Amino acid sequence: MDEVHEAGAEPDPVRKQRDGIGNHGIGLVGTAILVFILGIIVGIPIANFGADVLLRYTREVFAILFGVFLVILLVAGLVGLFRRQIWGAVFRRAEFEMERFARPLSDVARFAAEKRVDEATGAARDLAELVLARYAWVSTRRWLIATITALIAAIAALAGSALLFQQNRLLADQSALMTQQTDRLTEQNKLLESQIELGEAQRSAAIVSEIFNISAQLGAEIEALGLPDPTEGTPVERLSFGLKGRIIAATNMARPYRFLNAGLLEINDADLYRMALGRRTELLSEEARASVAASTPKNAAGELIDRIASPERGQLLILLANAFITDTEELTFRGADFSFAHVRMDTLKVMSLNHASLRFSDFSGTDFDSVSFRGAYLENARFRRSVFDNCDFTAVPANQANGPFRRSDDWVYRTQATGADFNATQMFDVRMSGSHLMAASFDEALLVRHDFTDSTLTGATFRNAALADVKFEGADLKAVELDGVITDRADFIAYLDEVTEPFAADRYEIAPVSRADLSDHPRTFELWLTGWPEDRQLYRVKRIKDFTE
Repeated sequence: MDEVHEAGAEPDPVRKQRDGIGNHGIGLVGTAILVFILGIIVGIPIANFGADVLLRYTREVFAILFGVFLVILLVAGLVGLFRRQIWGAVFRRAEFEMERFARPLSDVARFAAEKRVDEATGAARDLAELVLARYAWVSTRRWLIATITALIAAIAALAGSALLFQQNRLLADQSALMTQQTDRLTEQNKLLESQIELGEAQRSAAIVSEIFNISAQLGAEIEALGLPDPTEGTPVERLSFGLKGRIIAATNMARPYRFLNAGLLEINDADLYRMALGRRTELLSEEARASVAASTPKNAAGELIDRIASPERGQLLILLANAFITDTEELTFRGADFSFAHVRMDTLKVMSLNHASLRFSDFSGTDFDSVSFRGAYLENARFRRSVFDNCDFTAVPANQANGPFRRSDDWVYRTQATGADFNATQMFDVRMSGSHLMAASFDEALLVRHDFTDSTLTGATFRNAALADVKFEGADLKAVELDGVITDRADFIAYLDEVTEPFAADRYEIAPVSRADLSDHPRTFELWLTGWPEDRQLYRVKRIKDFTE
């Protein structure tokens, strides 16, 4: 094997410049392509499927990459150290120079001109060996440089990606912890609010002793007057001036507040039956089980009621009712305030609450018998699940008013019941003519022999209510909701269109409905108590247009 030794001649500057430009350009392009391909092959799967694996095994991944990097460096070092032996074994050349290409090239030309075939062939072989050796060295050098550069870029890229994934995971964990912290702060604020409200309740409880004193004095005065006839009662005007003053002062001292919800203490008979049947769900159909589960009251003990109320004012009303005080007009006129009163009384009978201030009061579950609310202020009062029998909410002319409210002019005291809640109530022989009932709610109520003559029912709702012999002559039914109403009048919509104004009759349709179809109606049980014959045809109202149309 011939050996080519290094020469001291300088290489051709033009060729050197051309080779340098070519080497540099190919190196950049090759590196860019390699990094791009590596990013596609490695980066995309890791980003989409292996982010967690990369984060979990980061140390192992970088150990492998660093090991590969060291192996390539070792190979490059070995190639550099033993390049003469390697190229000598592969190309029969250990070293080469660009200038040594001239000698075999000139030999090929000279021997070819002299027609010396063997010598020309040998010279051509020497030239080919030099060319291959040169190409192998340049290619190997470029590959080593590109590989090392790509590995360094890959390690740097993976390190950045790993840090980014780790940062995103830590941010996600931080967000979850911040959400938990926010929830804890919300709970803490709720508990602080409960503590403040219960502190207010404790302060208001100080008035209980005053209520006991009022009760004792009231009992003594009633006994001195002679036990009253429960059907007639005792007018408040017969009480002493001092006692009436104490009652008025107590109503103003008792401030409304939020207290713990009584939960199961506010259920009715139907709820009791549902709770009992809830223990034997295997006896019920699937629909019945769902109904029982949805309607069974939950024990809300430990939570505050949804709005402020005053049990002390409610107790004062109960105290007056149990003492058979038949009227409260004088107390109201002198400043008694029963707004926000929280009344829990089974039955309230034969009592006049005319002109009383009962805004935001809560009488839910109370049965009213012959109670008058004429001219009272009942804005946003609650009467949920209450029963009314022979009660009066009608407007009262000033010249017919009782006590200090009587006037000689044409003024009319209208009952103000805007936003009042009569949901799920049962009303028999109730009169509400001339009352202001804007946005009042009668959803799922049972109204029998009810009078809404000349009343204002703008925006009121009667969803799934049952109406029997209800009068609406002259009532304002603008934007009233009647969807789901059950009635025994086939001409119910036509009747309302005739006797009320304004009323959008084209917004509703009415169709016959069988009693079997009413099994899922919330007032099914009460419908059988109305006295309607079994063969009487019932009808259901359905709203077919939105209120915006």
